[in-house]
Amino acid sequence: MGETALVDLREAWQARTDIWIRWARSPDLDDHFWRFHLAGSSWVHLDDAASATVLAVEQKAKGVFNIVDDEPAPASEWLPYLAACAGAKPPMHLASWLARLLAGQAAVVMMTEGRGFSNAKAKQVLGWQLRYPSWRRGFKEGLA
Repeated sequence: MGETALVDLREAWQARTDIWIRWARSPDLDDHFWRFHLAGSSWVHLDDAASATVLAVEQKAKGVFNIVDDEPAPASEWLPYLAACAGAKPPMHLASWLARLLAGQAAVVMMTEGRGFSNAKAKQVLGWQLRYPSWRRGFKEGLA
Protein backbone atom coordinates (compact mmCIF):
# COMPACT_ATOMS: atom_id res chain seq x y z
CA MET A 1 0.00 0.00 0.00
CA GLY A 2 1.38 3.44 -0.96
CA GLU A 3 2.18 6.20 1.50
CA THR A 4 -0.60 8.71 2.07
CA ALA A 5 0.45 12.35 2.23
CA LEU A 6 -1.47 14.31 4.82
CA VAL A 7 -1.67 18.07 4.81
CA ASP A 8 -3.86 20.30 6.97
CA LEU A 9 -4.27 23.84 5.67
CA ARG A 10 -5.80 25.82 8.51
CA GLU A 11 -7.35 28.76 6.74
CA ALA A 12 -8.48 32.02 8.25
CA TRP A 13 -11.69 33.88 7.46
CA GLN A 14 -11.87 34.17 3.70
CA ALA A 15 -13.40 36.50 1.19
CA ARG A 16 -13.05 37.37 -2.46
CA THR A 17 -12.83 41.04 -3.41
CA ASP A 18 -16.15 41.05 -5.29
CA ILE A 19 -17.80 39.32 -2.36
CA TRP A 20 -16.66 42.02 0.09
CA ILE A 21 -18.77 44.47 -1.87
CA ARG A 22 -21.89 42.30 -2.06
CA TRP A 23 -21.83 41.47 1.66
CA ALA A 24 -21.07 44.97 2.88
CA ARG A 25 -23.76 46.60 0.76
CA SER A 26 -26.41 43.90 1.01
CA PRO A 27 -29.72 45.06 2.52
CA ASP A 28 -30.28 41.49 3.75
CA LEU A 29 -27.13 40.40 5.56
CA ASP A 30 -28.35 36.80 5.55
CA ASP A 31 -28.00 36.85 1.76
CA HIS A 32 -24.25 36.83 1.43
CA PHE A 33 -21.64 34.48 0.06
CA TRP A 34 -18.90 34.62 2.66
CA ARG A 35 -16.98 31.44 3.28
CA PHE A 36 -15.64 31.37 6.81
CA HIS A 37 -12.93 29.16 8.19
CA LEU A 38 -12.37 30.28 11.74
CA ALA A 39 -8.77 30.73 12.76
CA GLY A 40 -8.95 33.12 15.67
CA SER A 41 -8.55 36.72 14.57
CA SER A 42 -6.76 36.11 11.30
CA TRP A 43 -7.99 36.67 7.76
CA VAL A 44 -6.95 35.46 4.34
CA HIS A 45 -8.13 36.53 0.91
CA LEU A 46 -9.71 33.66 -1.03
CA ASP A 47 -7.19 34.05 -3.85
CA ASP A 48 -4.32 33.71 -1.34
CA ALA A 49 -5.92 30.62 0.21
CA ALA A 50 -6.28 29.09 -3.25
CA SER A 51 -2.63 29.75 -4.09
CA ALA A 52 -1.53 28.07 -0.84
CA THR A 53 -3.69 25.07 -1.67
CA VAL A 54 -2.17 24.76 -5.14
CA LEU A 55 1.36 24.94 -3.70
CA ALA A 56 0.57 22.29 -1.09
CA VAL A 57 -0.86 19.93 -3.72
CA GLU A 58 1.92 20.51 -6.25
CA GLN A 59 4.60 19.95 -3.63
CA LYS A 60 2.81 17.01 -2.00
CA ALA A 61 3.27 18.84 1.27
CA LYS A 62 2.85 17.09 4.59
CA GLY A 63 2.03 18.73 7.89
CA VAL A 64 -0.05 21.56 9.29
CA PHE A 65 0.08 25.04 7.77
CA ASN A 66 -1.72 28.17 8.94
CA ILE A 67 -3.04 29.92 5.83
CA VAL A 68 -3.54 33.42 7.19
CA ASP A 69 -2.47 36.96 6.35
CA ASP A 70 0.46 38.77 7.99
CA GLU A 71 -1.64 40.90 10.34
CA PRO A 72 -3.78 39.17 12.96
CA ALA A 73 -6.13 41.57 14.72
CA PRO A 74 -8.95 41.47 17.27
CA ALA A 75 -12.53 42.04 16.13
CA SER A 76 -12.49 45.38 17.98
CA GLU A 77 -9.93 46.53 15.39
CA TRP A 78 -11.02 44.91 12.10
CA LEU A 79 -14.81 45.23 12.47
CA PRO A 80 -14.92 49.06 12.72
CA TYR A 81 -12.40 49.27 9.85
CA LEU A 82 -14.57 46.99 7.71
CA ALA A 83 -17.63 49.13 8.47
CA ALA A 84 -15.75 52.32 7.57
CA CYS A 85 -14.48 50.85 4.30
CA ALA A 86 -18.03 49.80 3.43
CA GLY A 87 -19.43 53.24 4.26
CA ALA A 88 -21.52 51.70 7.03
CA LYS A 89 -22.16 52.92 10.56
CA PRO A 90 -19.67 51.81 13.21
CA PRO A 91 -20.67 48.51 14.80
CA MET A 92 -22.76 48.60 17.94
CA HIS A 93 -21.09 47.49 21.17
CA LEU A 94 -23.02 44.97 23.22
CA ALA A 95 -22.51 43.73 26.73
CA SER A 96 -21.09 40.19 26.67
CA TRP A 97 -24.10 38.76 28.47
CA LEU A 98 -26.46 40.20 25.85
CA ALA A 99 -24.26 39.08 22.96
CA ARG A 100 -24.27 35.53 24.41
CA LEU A 101 -28.07 35.57 24.38
CA LEU A 102 -28.25 36.86 20.81
CA ALA A 103 -25.32 35.08 19.15
CA GLY A 104 -24.22 32.33 21.52
CA GLN A 105 -21.12 31.63 23.56
CA ALA A 106 -18.98 30.55 20.60
CA ALA A 107 -19.54 33.84 18.76
CA VAL A 108 -18.70 35.88 21.87
CA VAL A 109 -15.49 33.94 22.48
CA MET A 110 -14.51 34.23 18.80
CA MET A 111 -15.06 38.00 18.75
CA THR A 112 -13.45 38.76 22.13
CA GLU A 113 -10.81 36.11 22.75
CA GLY A 114 -9.78 34.92 19.28
CA ARG A 115 -6.05 35.05 18.65
CA GLY A 116 -4.14 35.33 15.44
CA PHE A 117 -1.89 32.71 13.90
CA SER A 118 1.47 32.75 12.13
CA ASN A 119 1.90 31.92 8.46
CA ALA A 120 5.70 31.60 8.71
CA LYS A 121 5.75 27.85 8.08
CA ALA A 122 3.61 28.14 4.94
CA LYS A 123 5.89 30.87 3.60
CA GLN A 124 9.08 28.99 4.42
CA VAL A 125 8.12 25.44 3.45
CA LEU A 126 5.73 26.10 0.55
CA GLY A 127 7.28 29.34 -0.69
CA TRP A 128 3.85 30.93 -0.31
CA GLN A 129 3.51 34.64 -1.08
CA LEU A 130 0.40 36.64 -0.32
CA ARG A 131 -1.22 38.98 -2.79
CA TYR A 132 -3.10 40.54 0.15
CA PRO A 133 -0.72 40.45 3.14
CA SER A 134 -3.08 42.54 5.27
CA TRP A 135 -6.82 42.45 5.85
CA ARG A 136 -6.64 46.27 5.80
CA ARG A 137 -5.56 46.25 2.17
CA GLY A 138 -8.14 43.61 1.24
CA PHE A 139 -10.99 45.52 2.89
CA LYS A 140 -9.91 48.88 1.45
CA GLU A 141 -9.37 47.64 -2.11
CA GLY A 142 -12.36 45.33 -2.08
CA LEU A 143 -14.75 48.01 -0.90
CA ALA A 144 -13.35 50.96 -2.89
